Amino acid sequence: EIANIRTVPVTATVTIRDQKGSTLGRSSIKLKAKSQTKIQTGAMLNTNEVGSVQVVPNQAGSLLTRSTSYFQGCQDNALQSAYTIAAIVPGSTRQYSSYNRYLSMKNYLTTINTTKATPTVKLEVFSTKTVSESYKARAYQTKLVDLSDSGRYSTKPDSYGIGRITTSTKATTAAFNLRLREMEGG
Repeated sequence: EIANIRTVPVTATVTIRDQKGSTLGRSSIKLKAKSQTKIQTGAMLNTNEVGSVQVVPNQAGSLLTRSTSYFQGCQDNALQSAYTIAAIVPGSTRQYSSYNRYLSMKNYLTTINTTKATPTVKLEVFSTKTVSESYKARAYQTKLVDLSDSGRYSTKPDSYGIGRITTSTKATTAAFNLRLREMEGG
């Protein structure tokens, strides 16, 4: 969803990328004053892939953007739940998050390199032990990490802890942690 909060028309350039950072599509969207539109980007990705959307307005401070995902029932296609993530501005060289494994929650950490730069991204998970791994992010790459993988990150069921992302270059990486509780039977 893209909303123009100004009293004048705005043009937004929207670029959709896959998890490797390759451009899947780009378009310009004209928004009237105080108007909103929705764009369907998920259909451009293959099954079980993640990606990113970059929205650049022709006037700074004119847009509110957010990503909304809907979960629908298999039998009647009725809306089961939804979640929204506000647009994220790349952070400093160090960003913190938490994970929570109580109530069988899953924790999916997404990092997005928002530039052409190739920073080194270091992920540290502080659980029963500290687990650390690093990777060199490609230009515009999106990476999804399952923090619920207790074998890899020592994030045992019925526990919680802290995650930290450190990048070699400031303001290149946006990150968020999505928590989901899967219910038996769908």
